[in-house]
Amino acid sequence: MRIRASLAAALAAATAALAIPAATTAARSEQQAAPAYPNTRLAIAVQGRPRAGSVATVVVSGSNEARDPPIDYSIDLFVQDPRVIKRCPRSYGAELNNVINLGDHIARIGRGLNAGDGGRFRIPIKYQTGSTRRVLFCAYTRFVTDDAAVAALRHTFVRAARRPARR
Repeated sequence: MRIRASLAAALAAATAALAIPAATTAARSEQQAAPAYPNTRLAIAVQGRPRAGSVATVVVSGSNEARDPPIDYSIDLFVQDPRVIKRCPRSYGAELNNVINLGDHIARIGRGLNAGDGGRFRIPIKYQTGSTRRVLFCAYTRFVTDDAAVAALRHTFVRAARRPARR
């Protein structure tokens, strides 16, 4: 138990250094690995140029260090309104708190996705976007109950196509 508590404290301290700009649209996601998982990499990308109100494909990719015994890593992906929740929380538990308390401004679009037991992974996730054009994606790599890494991506969807006027 003491080891888990110290890992959680170390993760909180290390991820506090992850600064995600509040007002810029990033082409690349930013990520921070937990100290106990220094070789973990996590990235988020949006395929193509989807419009607001359409189906978008978000790709979560990266790599994880193999552990002994081999246990699968999992990925969770959220999309949120950056006007309300300006940054990705540093921990998966804090993100779940946001889901509970700010559910109208956040959606879980990937839950417990299998990233294998080590090595590279690439997971495409399709979801129906809403009318909000500017969003913040937050991804978490989990190993059993540990947060191994967090990543964030600010994205602006293309404006929805205008409908022709009725005659």
